[in-house]
Amino acid sequence: GFWCSAMVWCVCWYVFFFFFQAKDGRRGLVRSRGLGGVYKRQPSGERLSARRFWLRHAAETHGRLVLDDGAVAAVGRRRSLLAAGIVAVTGVFSAGDVVELVDQRGELCARGVAGFATDEVTRMIGRSTGDLPADLRAPVVHADDLALL
Repeated sequence: GFWCSAMVWCVCWYVFFFFFQAKDGRRGLVRSRGLGGVYKRQPSGERLSARRFWLRHAAETHGRLVLDDGAVAAVGRRRSLLAAGIVAVTGVFSAGDVVELVDQRGELCARGVAGFATDEVTRMIGRSTGDLPADLRAPVVHADDLALL
């Protein structure tokens, strides 16, 4: 009776939404926050890890690093930010704080976890890694701690 037809309806719904509408047999649909349980296709591309999602959307930022054009391009390819690509520093932050990475026009291009405090980064601005003391030769923002915007 009723339960049998309800079960058949659920199975048909599942098969239709999760197999026929998904690309390459993968589930490409996610539940929206709208009314009525509407489903919408998840944006294509790579899925953000929880850490990158936090960096991009939820983390409070404590400063800004202004980058030259070469550093903006490198960060856009998800490479670590080195001191040579930094033009200016604004704000006060410690190592481990989240900072904004902006181009010279002030446009936000990424967020990342700073590997050094403000005073250390200020001493490193524009210097190549080989010119820095041994304790400052790490990336200012490591690629693993970077979220593109």
